[in-house]
Amino acid sequence: MLEAKHHNLVPTTITWLWEFLLDLISNLCSLFLQRDESGDTRPTKKPAPTLVSLPNELLIEIVACLELIDIAALRRCCKRLRTITKSRGVWGQAIRRLCKYRLLAPPEEGLRWLTTEALERWVIRREHAQQVWSGKRKPHLNTRVVDHHIPDPELGFYTFYCLLPGGRWLFVGYPLSYTCVFDLDSASPKPQFLFDPTHLDPGIATNRDFVTYAFWDDRSSSQISRVAGSVKTHHAGRSFVYDLKVACPSPGTTALAVLFATFQKHPTPWRSQENALNRQYLVEVLVDPQDITSTREIAVYYYLDACGDDQNTLLNPVARIPFEQGSATLVSFVYDNVFLVHTRRGGLSLFDIVRNDCASCSVNLLYTIPLSYEIPSPMRCSSGVSRLPAVVELGKHDKFYEIEIENIGRLPGISTSVYMSITEEPIHILSHSFGPDRDLPVDFKVVSPRLQLPCLSYQSELVEFSEDVGRLVLLQEDSHDKLVVVDLVPYRYHSN
Repeated sequence: MLEAKHHNLVPTTITWLWEFLLDLISNLCSLFLQRDESGDTRPTKKPAPTLVSLPNELLIEIVACLELIDIAALRRCCKRLRTITKSRGVWGQAIRRLCKYRLLAPPEEGLRWLTTEALERWVIRREHAQQVWSGKRKPHLNTRVVDHHIPDPELGFYTFYCLLPGGRWLFVGYPLSYTCVFDLDSASPKPQFLFDPTHLDPGIATNRDFVTYAFWDDRSSSQISRVAGSVKTHHAGRSFVYDLKVACPSPGTTALAVLFATFQKHPTPWRSQENALNRQYLVEVLVDPQDITSTREIAVYYYLDACGDDQNTLLNPVARIPFEQGSATLVSFVYDNVFLVHTRRGGLSLFDIVRNDCASCSVNLLYTIPLSYEIPSPMRCSSGVSRLPAVVELGKHDKFYEIEIENIGRLPGISTSVYMSITEEPIHILSHSFGPDRDLPVDFKVVSPRLQLPCLSYQSELVEFSEDVGRLVLLQEDSHDKLVVVDLVPYRYHSN
């Protein structure tokens, strides 16, 4: 069925999907209608076509579904297949497939701004990262130390860190001060200023109020993302939303943040602990400032009513429900207007925001999932399906240690140390799908085998990691101004 100029180079590891598609194509192409001299049509059986005789459009669709090892083997078969495997269509389709079925974040620059070689490198890097996480590929560590200046070192513990979708950009929100991003794909990452929330609310600095942040990225347009901040105060608090553009196609351009909405809130006895953002709603989980270990209620704001830079806009929540659980460790939208709240005692609760009229909404509890892990990481969302990709579990550190299990999440401000210099620790990534047509889930399960992290020569605290590109971000021990970036797969960093 498969013919080539060099038969000894025909790949023997072609996947079952490849073989199934070729069998199907051969069977379909063996029968077609051919018009005879009299003008009649009749089915005529022809010999099955060879692979290289198929149209380019069909070849591109097939090759884009193959594993990297099979594409590399096809590249050695003949000149035509080599040209096909190096085409822009193959790697563009491969990226769309990875984003759709594995929920990877698309290229920040947009596909049209990347060369064919850049598209291929994008796919290879993420395929290798997935193989490392699943234990099918040995990690090759590259470690760098990134210095960053904290305006108030005494408050370094409260610095907010978040790897934006895709794992390239690290968002940093300094307490009582400005925000910035670091391009971790750069050979020498430098801070790029975004915005300073104290310009909107000077009381943040004078009252020493901290800010909680939440992010939303539009998977239909990879260059659109937003960040929301809510001031942690039980007085007349303020929230703000910025549009972010951190990956610009033109050389020399910098990250950009544009104010999208800002509003004040009525005084309340509670204060914001965690929040979540989507295209139109900002959800806040509120706690008693005298007892932050217990949540009190959930408030939902329709922030599109506060678009613009009018700092006097007063916004009422469109929905507010009581929610008395343990301290919230995660609030995240999972699809559409469905969001998830995880608390230390209550597990995972899934809610749906239903619009009643132009001024009010209902928040309906869909179901609750008992979950023993204390610090889950943010959700990975798409249209209609989402999964929780990264709850990290470390095995027993040492026989002299009393603690056998430590759970590592991506939430800032939680001092969970990972002592990687003692022994190689297994990492589990737990995953669960959510969607409107799915059965009610009852439990999470480990979906990837253990990954053995090689020993690092220092003791650090894990603050963030990206499953997409196989990247860990740690704080060096006893230091809040030195970030340790560990890449598990080789990567060629670009110059600034």
